[in-house]
Amino acid sequence: MALIHKDDTLGGGLILSLPEQGLYVSLKCPAEFHLLASRLLSGWSYKAVTLKKYDISVISDHKNSVVSKKYGLIGRHKDIISTFNVLLNAVAYEVTDKLEYCLLVHAAAFKKDDEHIIVVGNKKAGKSTYIVNQCSSAGECISDDLVVWDNACRIMSLGFPVRLRRPIDDGLVTKLGKQSFVAGSSLAFVNPKSVNQLPAGKWIDVSKFQLLEQKQTQSIDTAAGYKELANRTIPQPTTR
Repeated sequence: MALIHKDDTLGGGLILSLPEQGLYVSLKCPAEFHLLASRLLSGWSYKAVTLKKYDISVISDHKNSVVSKKYGLIGRHKDIISTFNVLLNAVAYEVTDKLEYCLLVHAAAFKKDDEHIIVVGNKKAGKSTYIVNQCSSAGECISDDLVVWDNACRIMSLGFPVRLRRPIDDGLVTKLGKQSFVAGSSLAFVNPKSVNQLPAGKWIDVSKFQLLEQKQTQSIDTAAGYKELANRTIPQPTTR
């Protein structure tokens, strides 16, 4: 996929919405990002708009800057896939800010055998790979990296695609097929259908917690699980 340059035709304004939740996020970005959003986001509605101000803008000039009206510069990348990754991060901040009594948390989650399981682990612990392996057949992916957590101890799905760092494990490529990946220079997104991605906007009661360390998972009790979530809240914008 080609890089974006300042001479490219702009895609214009777009509103991403979750009407059932009363959530609306306005974007101004080049057409390539409209295409990625339509291909990789699950459960969101789209509407072309022209506004004086947008919640989030992607400004392209040799590199692509993701700028939030509320938080300022979120990230800057040359690669379109890395930029889209930052754009998703910015959308997650906007969603959390627009909801009442909610926090953004660094955690993964999936559904299997009618249970909703949260997986916590440090950065680069392997959560995304673990989620793909759990959800490419029988499970459903809720998230591989970010969840919204409310004061009723529920989580909300954001409908974001699983993101993997390159190089991708050969076993995953064989299992899912090359066509399941949208790849950039350092990151790749997984086709939502390949991991049974849960649509955005679903509030979920948590059944179990797992801790992922050194590519091994262990069950932890509910009290320890909620403590892990509290310790992994994201208080301010940061690049995924």
